[in-house]
Amino acid sequence: MIRWFVAHPTAANLLLILLLAAGLFAAPHLKRETFPDYRPMEVSVEVVYRGASAADVEGAVCRRLHDAVNSVEFLDEFSCVAQNNLASATATMSAGGDAIHFLNEIDTEVSAITKLPARAAPPVVLELHRSDLVTAVAVSEIVHEQLVSALPSGSAGPTAGPKVSPYCGYCNK
Repeated sequence: MIRWFVAHPTAANLLLILLLAAGLFAAPHLKRETFPDYRPMEVSVEVVYRGASAADVEGAVCRRLHDAVNSVEFLDEFSCVAQNNLASATATMSAGGDAIHFLNEIDTEVSAITKLPARAAPPVVLELHRSDLVTAVAVSEIVHEQLVSALPSGSAGPTAGPKVSPYCGYCNK
């Protein structure tokens, strides 16, 4: 194909003009973002308090969590939801902070709480939705019955059992 375009330079120039025109026609419809879609860093703190009512969880766990994280740098918002047997809190970082430092500081402050009730489980600190899924790749292969039957039962693949010839009698390849 390259040889043909070398022999016919006019066709190559016409193709170039066609591609430029298509690009200019499509340009106004392209999605442009002045500011990227930014989701602030959030940290989740959950404490299980078996046998406690929502009011007990609010007083014994949520207030102590709020007092503990109140001094964390770049803390924009802290909310705690008290339910029966569970306290679920979310700390939101303000712009300009370091996400890893923020997570570590929340974890340190929550771990330092010593006055949680005896029936309360240790707090679990998790980072929420730091990055969105960009792409997913699925890799598959067609495996013929003859190749699968040559494998020992329960093997994870060709490397787990005996050597299998790459030749497939089913498709003669």
